[in-house]
Amino acid sequence: MITISQNFAKVLTDYVGRLQNHDFSEAAMAIAAAIVWSDGRLDEVEQAKLEEFITTSPLLQPFTPFRLLNTFQHYSEMYKLHGGKGTEGVRRAVLRIQDEDQQVLLLKFALVLAKADDPVLHDDEEQVIREFCQLLNIHEDEVFGDIDDDGDADSEG
Repeated sequence: MITISQNFAKVLTDYVGRLQNHDFSEAAMAIAAAIVWSDGRLDEVEQAKLEEFITTSPLLQPFTPFRLLNTFQHYSEMYKLHGGKGTEGVRRAVLRIQDEDQQVLLLKFALVLAKADDPVLHDDEEQVIREFCQLLNIHEDEVFGDIDDDGDADSEG
């Protein structure tokens, strides 16, 4: 089980606040859809929890919730209509993020997001994040490295 501390979430919030740009918010919502659909389905409870996270999370305060929800629903619909082929649009959105620091931040955001509906990071969600690490050529330790063997985020920055 992986648990993320409030300190780790606050650090991400601060960084996300500095990255108020369209490409980042688009990629974040694309990854959100990939995580939600990682088990091949989207149930109403999971969608409601994710939508609540999108509209209330301090991580996303810099962005307009309505726009984020519309973007998330767009990518979610791609999965619903096209199944695995929906991933191509998600991949394109994520690949628009060129800066390595922003890529790492995006993947750490995905990790927090994956836990928004459940404190446990499920294997299929973890696999999606690892696939994006490979896509972006980001070493997995840069994303999962802030999490120690006990399941808590390291207190170091």
